[in-house]
Parts: sequence; C-alpha cells; structure tokens
Amino acid sequence: MQTPVRLLLMLCLLGLACGCGPEDGAEAEKGSVLLRVRIWDARPTGATPAVLQRICDAFTQANPSIRVRLESLPQQEYKERIFLDAASGEAPDVFMTWPAGFLEGFVRNGSVLALDDALADDPAWRGRFHPGVFDDLTIDGRIYAVPNTTAVAALFYNKRILGELGLSPPETLAGLRAMIPALRRAGYVPVAFGNQEPWNGGLLAALLIERVGGMAPYRALERNNGDWSRPAFARAGALLRGLAEAGAFPDGFNDLSYQGAVELFRDGGAAMAVMGSWAVPACLQSPVILRDGLGVAPFPLAESGAGSTHAWLGQTDLNLAVNAGSAHRDAALKLLKWFSEPFEQRRLMEATGNLVVAGIGDDASVLPAVTRDLMRLLAGRRESFLFYDVRFGRGAGEAFNDTVKSILSGVDPAQAFAELESAILHGRISPPPR
Repeated sequence: MQTPVRLLLMLCLLGLACGCGPEDGAEAEKGSVLLRVRIWDARPTGATPAVLQRICDAFTQANPSIRVRLESLPQQEYKERIFLDAASGEAPDVFMTWPAGFLEGFVRNGSVLALDDALADDPAWRGRFHPGVFDDLTIDGRIYAVPNTTAVAALFYNKRILGELGLSPPETLAGLRAMIPALRRAGYVPVAFGNQEPWNGGLLAALLIERVGGMAPYRALERNNGDWSRPAFARAGALLRGLAEAGAFPDGFNDLSYQGAVELFRDGGAAMAVMGSWAVPACLQSPVILRDGLGVAPFPLAESGAGSTHAWLGQTDLNLAVNAGSAHRDAALKLLKWFSEPFEQRRLMEATGNLVVAGIGDDASVLPAVTRDLMRLLAGRRESFLFYDVRFGRGAGEAFNDTVKSILSGVDPAQAFAELESAILHGRISPPPR
C-alpha cells in the first residue's frame, strides 16, 4: 500500500520541479504567451503608461492567446536599469529605446533583434512608415527598432500673454532678448526652463549650436571622435549664459526640474517655453492654456549665424526593440505591428502631441490646433538633427549635457568645451559612436 503513495509523492515533486503548477498548466493548455514589455514613465509630460496600457489591452483583446505585462520606470532609472538587464540576460521581450548612440549599445552586445527580415516579409507593414523614419534606428545597415512617433523641439508660447503686451514670438535671439524687460515688468518669466536634469540645458545648447554654426558642427562630430573645440560650441554656450544673465529664465533654474518648468508655463507663470512636442498634451490639460491659447514657432535665429529655421532638433520616439533572447519573438513582432496600425497611430498622436511615423489618413481635424500648426511648420523641414545625448551616446552625449550645465554655473564656455574635447581624446569619456 505504500508504493502508490510513494509514487504519487514522486510525481508531485517532479511536477513542482518542472514548474508545472495549476496556473502554468492551464496556460500551456490554452497556448497562452506572456509578453513582458518595458517602457519609461514620462508622466506628466508625455505618453503615460495608461495610454500605452490601453493599446496593449486592445492588442490582447484582438489576440487572446497573448497577454502583455507592461512595466514602467522613471526615465533616468530606466536608462541605467535596461543596460544592466540586457547585459545579464534579464531584459524584457520588448522594450523602448532611444535611437542612434543609445540603441547602438544594445546592438554591440547582441541584445536586440534585427528587424529587416520581419519588415521585408510583411510589405504592408513596411509600407505604412514615412520615408526616413528608420534612419537613426539603423546600425551597420540593419534596422533594430520600430518607431511610433516623432518628437521635435520648438518654441511654444502663450498667445494671450504675448498678445496683451503687443509682442510676437521672436524670430531672432536679439528679438528674444528685447522682450525680456517687458515680460519681467508684467510679472512673467520670459522662458520657462529648468536644468535640474542636465538634458534640458543640452536641448537648448543643441539648438543654439545649429543656429550659430549650421549643421557643420554636428556633422563633424558624426565623422570624428572629437571636434568640440569648434568656435560654434563656445559661442552657443556664451549665448545661452547671456540669456540667463539677461533674466530670460526663472530664478534658480539650474535647480528647477523639467516638470517644474512645464508647470510654470502651463499655469501661466511664463510666456514661452522651449520644449519637445511631447509636452503638448500636459499643456493642453491646463485651463490656463486652454483659455489663453498655445502657439508654436521655430527656435529663433542667431545674429550672423549660419543656422536655419528649416533645421529641426528631434528624433523618433517610443521606439520598440525586441530582445534577441526572447522566447516569444513572433508574439513580440505582432505587438510591434499592432502599434503601427492606423487607429493606434492616431491614438498615439492625440495622446502624446507628437507626430506619428505611419499613415493615419488625411483627416487631421481631430488634432489640437497647435499640433496642426506644428505639422505645417515641419512641412518646410530640410534638415534634422538628434539630441546630443541620444546621437553621441551615454559617454560623450551625457558629458555634453554636464558641460552645458557647468557653463550655466559659471565656467567659461571655451574652457568647458576644451575640457570636454580633451577628456574624449584622452579616453576619459567614451567617444561618440560613428
């Protein structure tokens, strides 16, 4: 009588060792797949996890055999964690990535799946995308992520504040400086700006470098391991600090967070803000902005500069990559395709304020007026360049942001960029990927 009991016990232990509990057995019987998807949490100024969760829920409803577990982390923590998880084999099945230098880190360690074959095997999917959207997601001739939106940096302004003071959005930096006294007298911060997170200063500096030197300084960095000593960098740094000294930014801006700067603008405390289009939905949630009106214009030109308002700073956004070690590649690719369906692209455009990368039809009437205005401005775009910390990687790109912050803290611009150049050339900072 002991033998059957002993046999039953052995079978139970074997079942436990195989991990075949009741829930797992039921899933196996249904053929269910669990996809882990990780995103960064850009609240309150971007596409929130709630919006992306709705997309994933709709996907599961249409594909009942595939469940999606959406994980979100704050942006800075995400940047640090995703590289560690990828290196240790713990990365989720699908995860967000920035393009260019950031993505290249995953490519070099074999963490992401090349998507060329999947796109080629489904011409209808590949044909949805606008020309050029894969350029910065292509490493060594292969595509490693699928974009969903495009974010650009621009000058956004409160229409009522400028109108009541008889002011127009500035076309030049001299025009911007001339507006500062009137705005200050009226009790407004001219430009909402917080540099607690150094990428915000990096965004402004990147725009100023192009307005001073055109695209040449940026293109030179793409070709070389270092060229930060060009005069355009120091002059842009001096212009940025000059704006700060003239009172363009809030008091204590170096300690003000990006979120705080956006709130200052959307609550009517600042007349203008230089920010990415991802902040539009947060602004449009404000009763003040809804009452006053939100305008958009290109970033101003520099006096005697070589830049152009037809050159735009931006990047593809919400880029999704597939873990090369995922056991559920087919399900992951299905999810990527779902995100680029026209109805989900429209949902993303409405939720994020960014332009989408795949066709959604010709009806733009449901979009906010500011988004339609931005689309009209971008129709004249001739050049594009990426945020420096994205294009030039975690080493040189983030060191650039820190260099800009040091300039805004009092370091001489020429000295600051000379030190950055020296650090890269002597190997103290990782050089930009080429």
